[in-house]
This record gives sequence, structure tokens and C-alpha cells, in this order.
Amino acid sequence: MAAFGRVLKRVCRRRRRGHEGGCVSAVLGLHHVAIAACNVDAALRFYNDAASLRVWPAAAALGLQPDAAWLCSDNMGLCIVPAAPGQAPQRRPVCEAGITHLCLQTPDIDAVQRRFAKAHASFHGAPI
Repeated sequence: MAAFGRVLKRVCRRRRRGHEGGCVSAVLGLHHVAIAACNVDAALRFYNDAASLRVWPAAAALGLQPDAAWLCSDNMGLCIVPAAPGQAPQRRPVCEAGITHLCLQTPDIDAVQRRFAKAHASFHGAPI
């Protein structure tokens, strides 16, 4: 991953100098992702235990959606909102429209996958 980061930085520097094919964008990064869960408390426990995301204490102070759970890492947030009444969990193929998976960056994907599997997560495929 470190090598990819160095290549990406080099490409971005070239783009800033006017070269084509770089990655200059008005978007600086991803602040948070919101997902709907049939059981917010169970989803909160899962992402807290399996992914080590922490409850974001500022969410309550900011008056954000009170029935949602806000979690964070050092560089991203996850908002878990209640699914509409009557909805059941669905497993959809990656090729269907809409967001069908969440990809997390980690220095040890195998260890994280083991933690997720132990917490009964489902996977679309093997980690890459």
C-alpha cells in the first residue's frame, strides 16, 4: 500500500503541474458514509467491535439525527440510520444499482477479515 501511495502522490504532483491523467479534484476525501440498518444497536456493536470504530461524541452535541448512531476512525465517519419500518436485511450482488458494499482501508486486511467473519459478516469476495 505504501508503494501505491507514493505513485499516487507522484501522479497528483504531475497533474498539478499540468500533466494529464492525474487526480486533482475539488473533493479532498470522504467525510462519512451513511447506511440504513434494520437494527441500529446491533450494527453499532458490530462496527464498534469488528472494525474498532468509536462512537463519535460530537454527534449528540451537534444535534445530528438522534435515532442514528455515529461512529468514527481517525479519518472517516459512519452514520447508521434506522431502516424504514417493515424493511428486512437484503444481500444484493455488487452489480446492482446503489451502494452494495463498504470498503475499509487497513494495514492488515487478513486480521480485519477474521474479525469481521467472527462477527458473522458476509463478504462479496476475498480481500484484495
